[in-house]
Amino acid sequence: MIQNRFNKTVDEVISCLSFLKSAKSYVKELPAKGLSQSEVLQKMKDYSSMGEIHWEDGKVSGTVYSGEEKLTKLFTKVYEEFAWSNPLHPDVFPGLRKMEAEVIRMALTLFHGGPNSGGSVKSYAGNF
Repeated sequence: MIQNRFNKTVDEVISCLSFLKSAKSYVKELPAKGLSQSEVLQKMKDYSSMGEIHWEDGKVSGTVYSGEEKLTKLFTKVYEEFAWSNPLHPDVFPGLRKMEAEVIRMALTLFHGGPNSGGSVKSYAGNF
């Protein structure tokens, strides 16, 4: 009886969560041969079009804070400028260290941090 109720609950949860409805399989290992640029871009297009909810309508709270095209173009240019940099090496990339210090000081100023306050920006590579 408990197992039946558990199975029913799992089915109900799955039916409510659109990302669990996908019949697509997951890539679980590196391919024997690398993908071409066009294949990579097609995969990214496939992944970005999997969602059924249109956040662009502004009716989904907390998902994307701005979808403005002008801002997206700025993000792209900034990423292009710093794609091959590493904040773990401030001696090699002093501009990153300066930006980090400025972002931290701006945040401290917002929260009335005094001259002896400080902080750091965590570099996140992801843990899976």
